[in-house]
Order: sequence, then structure tokens, then C-alpha cells
Amino acid sequence: MQLTPTQTALAALLALVFLFPSPASAQMRQVYLDTDSANHILKISFYSPAEGWVAFSRWLGFTTDSGRTFEKRYVINVDKGPYSDLGFTDPFRINGVKAFDKNTFILYGDYGRAPAILRSTNGGTSFRLVYYAAFDPAKPTTGVLDIDIPQGGDVGYAVDGNRILKTTNKGVNWSVSYRGARPGRINAINANNVFVGNIADGSLLKTTNGGVSWTTQTLPALPTSMYFTDATNGWLSTQGGVYRTSDGAAHWRLVNDSVEFTKMYFVDAATGYALSRSYTVYKTTDSGVVWIRLQRDNHYADSGYSHNDLFCLSSTQVWAGGGHGFLEMSTNGGIAPPVIPPPVTPPVTPPPSNAPSSITHQYPNPVTSTLIIENLNPSDPFDAIVIYNSTGNKALTLTSVPATDKLSVSVGTLNKGFYTVVVRSRSGKESRSVFVKL
Repeated sequence: MQLTPTQTALAALLALVFLFPSPASAQMRQVYLDTDSANHILKISFYSPAEGWVAFSRWLGFTTDSGRTFEKRYVINVDKGPYSDLGFTDPFRINGVKAFDKNTFILYGDYGRAPAILRSTNGGTSFRLVYYAAFDPAKPTTGVLDIDIPQGGDVGYAVDGNRILKTTNKGVNWSVSYRGARPGRINAINANNVFVGNIADGSLLKTTNGGVSWTTQTLPALPTSMYFTDATNGWLSTQGGVYRTSDGAAHWRLVNDSVEFTKMYFVDAATGYALSRSYTVYKTTDSGVVWIRLQRDNHYADSGYSHNDLFCLSSTQVWAGGGHGFLEMSTNGGIAPPVIPPPVTPPVTPPPSNAPSSITHQYPNPVTSTLIIENLNPSDPFDAIVIYNSTGNKALTLTSVPATDKLSVSVGTLNKGFYTVVVRSRSGKESRSVFVKL
């Protein structure tokens, strides 16, 4: 039975209901907003889909419902241990948290700008000061800036204003591994391979032997963020775009020149997330070449603030948090399907008498196995045809297209979903249209 145009459109809309999750479940969803506008989220650390610790400006929060509610912990009961005779009275200022489980975690920051690390083994009821370095006015610092303990193991690294620190027992003790630079964000791949950004000159510090020695790598531009998935593959965000290395930072190549991020997090060599301005989160599935801005279920904005931290528990569960204690998350990778409006009959405007209104016509739509692309101007043959999926990635590419007025394209192997077909003629004209694959 031949469907009318209206019946065809209705069939496509009904297919959406079964093929795709609702947008409410497929985007970044707001889960928390603090009542104190000055209580910003600084660092996120989850060890399970529901449980984790979040460092706020004013307190530390423990959650059992993925960040919807928090049990507050204040840094008031601190055993200063071997540092008790120093006599400092400044309150502890939080920079971040690294969680192992609901009882054991590391809290880092400073006492009056003097770098300090606290450790708790009873869920924040009390703390022990495990590292402290006196403030040196000649070497400005804002405390311990970052900690990374890969895979929750025994060996980890931390950075303060001019040192790289190392622990071999989950943060119970710390020793100086490198001194003299101005380290920034740290990326520990494992116990031996570590990358640290050098704020002083925009270079990269690297060790492959657990901090026994460190080498300096020159970067192509001043970095705004970086991330490595292993000892060889890494990404660098700069004001000029995103670079990638596949040889441990020895060489870099520009893969995208139109984006800039404040933080990146890759879950594997293909899939990564990144933070940009105005509480926006981006995702790539092709190793940083194409970045797609994730949809949100909210329009929250706070002038002058944005997200401060990004945490990925898996390729699909991700949190982003920042100014005003705003926290959002996704449990399915954040990609929502495009919204297709109901069919509307547009006003008919006759095309010019000397040219067709479009260079192509595609049918059927929806399609199951073969898409017919008809050339409405046979004197200008097709040059190339590219089909993109709903996330913007190439699904099918045809080059050296034969000169014909009707081309059959096999799409039976494509996954169900929305696709955009881009047809370019030999004269350079382009035609774009959307179809649904059932």
C-alpha cells in the first residue's frame, strides 16, 4: 500500500517514540543548586554511580543519590600530628577532594596559603594533617592545587605552588618528587607515567619512572587544559584549538581549531568530555576532531561563573559542577535525539524558470534498506555524497559517484536513527536533507 505524504510523516514520528529515549533522560540534567551563591563546587569525586564526595567552597559534601542531596562535613576536628607545634591558626581552605570510599578520602587545600593535605578514614568525622609546607612569600602559592591517584591505588601525585609530591600509601605520607617549577593540573596514568602542566612557561613536565626523573616537553601553544588516556595518547586545549599527541607529547597535531576548553576528560581514545564557558559541556566520539555541545534540561546561568570540574565515572555517566554550587549530570552520555516538529505544509513558492529548487530529491523516508537520490539537474552530476549520524559523525561516504540521474544508496547496515545526507555536485553546489532509518 502506498502511503500518502501525511501518513509517511506520521509513521516517522511514531518511529521516534520507539527508537529514541525522551530528551529528559538524554541530556545534562540539573541535580543540585546550593542556596548559598558563594558556595561553589570545586571538585567532584565519585567511586560508584550513586556515592561520592564533592568539595564545595564552604564544606565537603557526601552523597548517596548521585548528588541530589548532601550530608555536610566541616573541617573542624583536625589532628595536626607532627605539625601540631607549628601554631598556625588559619582555617583550612578547600581546593579539592579525592575519594576512595565513603569513609576514606583526601582533602587538599591550604592553611593561610600554606599548602596542606588532610586525610579522613571515618567519613569526615575527623581529619589528620598528613602534609604541610610553610608559606613562602617569594614563591606565591594557593595551596595544594590538584591530586591524582590512578585507579584508587597506593601510588599518587599532588602539586602545590612549586613542588610535585608523591605518595606510595594512599596519601598517608607524602614526599617531594620535583621542585622548582610552577605545576598546574596533574594527570597520573599509573604509578610510573605522569604528566603535569607547568604554569610558569606553558610547558609539560613528564616522568616515565615514577618521579625518579622529570623531563620538560615543549607544547605547541599555551594550554588551557590537557588529558592523557595512557602514556602515549593525549589531548591539549589551547586558545587556538585542540591538539592531539600519539607519542607521549613528543609531537602534536591540531585536530580542531574552533573550540577551547577549561577542562577535558577522556574515557578512552575516542570518547571524551570537556567544559567550556557558561556551564556548557561538550562531547567527542572521534578522538577530539568533532565536538558536540550537550543539551541541558535547564537554562541555569550565573554571570561571571561556570563549571569548575568535570568527573566521568564511565563513558555514559558524567557530572559537571561549578559556580553557585550548581551540579548537573547525565547517565547516558548526554546525547539527545534531534527534535522533529510535526509536519507543516509550507507556502508554495515557484522556483525560477531556469533552475530546479533543489539539486536532489531523496526517497523513501523513512527508509529501511535502499535510499534513492535523484539528481534534479542531470547536467551537473554528483561529485560526492556523505551521510552523517545524529551525533555529527560520518556514517557513510561515497566518492567517484557515477554520472546518473538516479542513484541507489544501500543504507541497510546503518543503525536505526536520524541521518543527514549531504550531496555535492561537480559544480560545487550542495544539498542537505534528513531521513529516518528504520
